[in-house]
Amino acid sequence: IEKIPEIFKKYFDESLFENKPYPPTLKDANKYILFDVLKADKREIITMVEKQNNKISDKISNKNHQVKMKDFTKNNYYEIFNYNNWKYLSPETKLVALYWFYEEVCEELKIYRPEFYFLTEETSCDGAYIPNNHSFLLSATNFNKEDNSAYRYLEIIAHELNHAQYSTLKHSDILNEVNNKVYFDAPMEDNYNMDDDWERFNYYYDLLFYYSQPTEKEAYNYGLSKSKEIFDKTNKESNNYKNTSLTDLFFFREQNNSIKNAKKLFKYVIQDEFKTQYDKECYCELLLDDLDLLYEEIIKLDPEATFNEKTSKIKTKSNDAKLLEKIKEHDIIAKEVVTLDKEIEKDKKRYFEKYKALVAKEEIELY
Repeated sequence: IEKIPEIFKKYFDESLFENKPYPPTLKDANKYILFDVLKADKREIITMVEKQNNKISDKISNKNHQVKMKDFTKNNYYEIFNYNNWKYLSPETKLVALYWFYEEVCEELKIYRPEFYFLTEETSCDGAYIPNNHSFLLSATNFNKEDNSAYRYLEIIAHELNHAQYSTLKHSDILNEVNNKVYFDAPMEDNYNMDDDWERFNYYYDLLFYYSQPTEKEAYNYGLSKSKEIFDKTNKESNNYKNTSLTDLFFFREQNNSIKNAKKLFKYVIQDEFKTQYDKECYCELLLDDLDLLYEEIIKLDPEATFNEKTSKIKTKSNDAKLLEKIKEHDIIAKEVVTLDKEIEKDKKRYFEKYKALVAKEEIELY
């Protein structure tokens, strides 16, 4: 309970469970809020109301002095995602609306619905699909932030459910098969010194390889396209965007700017070498995986074996033939990793110089 979002802790006061069992696990707690309290799977209407002080809110969080404004059903609920509606909603109502969207995307992608989690100890990401237990996580930590566009959450839901479709259908495309074996995690800015030019370039470089993975490219394209489709349905024909919020517009603009920067690095810096560089990065990751497996086998045979980080070699006092053969294999692969890593670093430094030259040639825009 200590680790779940603050906005949902009130539902787990022990006084509320005097005549019913307390949810024993985080999984049960999610189901309790989503289905027993909010009845997200059975609700058919979300009602926005206006209180006597003219402050708009929603029916779940305000019981007194209400004047009904508008009902949202599954036929017109897209309108609720516009920031001028979204900003007034309670976290609970936001969750119900997003769950409706989640159900719709699952149906469109023709996948069995993953377990829907929003109460979680995970804080490092806004959303995730976990294939091991076919579950979907949407972080509710930022539901109360006023500057968050709902379309950001729509993009996350569609993106992660596209991963669920990929995992379920097991695409046979050769690049996707590679992607199943090697996966480049999304780089986190906190892990780079963004005040250092070389470190910052490494962040952009790693980000490019993350985006270029078949599964990620497909998921990002689907997530952004789906969220923009919903935005267009509710805004395109309404007074020529007269009532559209800048918060929503800026969300899509920021996404566009990010993609343009990645494309520029790809197109003008790495260019025709990208496939070769991608193969080098993948091969290096596979070799590192092999080293990890070999190291585990070696330690099982000799728990006292030591690893020298400077030489990347393993030392043992044992004369076991099988162990020595494993260590020899480990040393050969470790040497190959060092050689390949130096080659990749040399390539990156060359790309770094090209990137700086590209930026230097950009025309400045004058007022």
